Amino acid sequence: MATRFLGKGVVGIDLCGDPAAGSISSLSAFTPVFQKARALGLGVTVHFAEAECSGTDAELQLLLSWQPDRLGHVICVSDTMKQEIKKKGGLGLELCLSCNVHAGMVSGGFEGQYVKFI
Repeated sequence: MATRFLGKGVVGIDLCGDPAAGSISSLSAFTPVFQKARALGLGVTVHFAEAECSGTDAELQLLLSWQPDRLGHVICVSDTMKQEIKKKGGLGLELCLSCNVHAGMVSGGFEGQYVKFI
C-alpha cells in the first residue's frame, strides 16, 4: 500500500502493535517489506521494547537490522542493546510519554519515564 501512495503523501512505514502477540519468527516475515521500503527511500519507524516480553536482544537486533530512522517506546532495553542503538547514531527516539504513562507501561508517572542513552 505504501508503494501505491509513494509521492502522494506517504513518506514512511511503521511497525507497531501488541508486543505480546507474536514471536521473532513472525517478525522476520516483515524483513522483505522493510527492505523494499528502504530501497524506495521511505522512512522506517519501529516500535519496540514496549514491554519486557518483547524486549529481547534477538528481537531488537532483528528490528534494528531494518535500519530504522526512528524508534518508538524503547522502554525495556538491555544495556547491550542501548549500546547498539547508540552505535547506529542519528536515530530518533520517540519516548511516547503520555502513552507509556497512561497505559501503565512505566512506573512513577511522568517523572518515572526516562531512557538513559547518554
